[in-house]
Amino acid sequence: DWGTPLVDVTHPSWQDGLVRRADEAYRGGSRGIKWDVATPEVPPGKTRADVNDAIASVMRRILEQHPDLKFVFNQGFEFAAAYPQYVHGVETEGLFSASSYPVAYLKPWDDPFYWGPQYQQAKSLLERGVPILVAEYAGPFGPQARELYDAITAQGFVPYITDDHWQSRGWGYNVNPGW
Repeated sequence: DWGTPLVDVTHPSWQDGLVRRADEAYRGGSRGIKWDVATPEVPPGKTRADVNDAIASVMRRILEQHPDLKFVFNQGFEFAAAYPQYVHGVETEGLFSASSYPVAYLKPWDDPFYWGPQYQQAKSLLERGVPILVAEYAGPFGPQARELYDAITAQGFVPYITDDHWQSRGWGYNVNPGW
């Protein structure tokens, strides 16, 4: 829908390219990588397990080169459940604001369709020791940010509350916006 190309993540050339890019980032000083859209499409003739296995192969190769590198996956719940050893954190966005289901504001478990199942996946991973980072786009200086922060931390998740373009210093653990 966004006009982005789809790739076959099981293809060796794609995997080699990611390993090279991770190495470049590491040599440039990065010690962490955020893997956005961490539940890629399943190519024709492949399964979700094939895709997860391919991603795990890439993560293993990268960590063999750079064992101190950390990985955060955006929405990578299925991969994290299958391969938690390669996941240092999972990020979700808007889980507690639940904008598409206002009844679930601050209570994502009340949405039976989208936010509730995502919340359950997050709680399951948290129980397995995977940190869950919740990004919310409320602006870090208003009363809504305080509500979101309190609801997120009450569930054991790590909050980060900022504007929708990540252009203002947000509020999260050990990051106070100065209220």
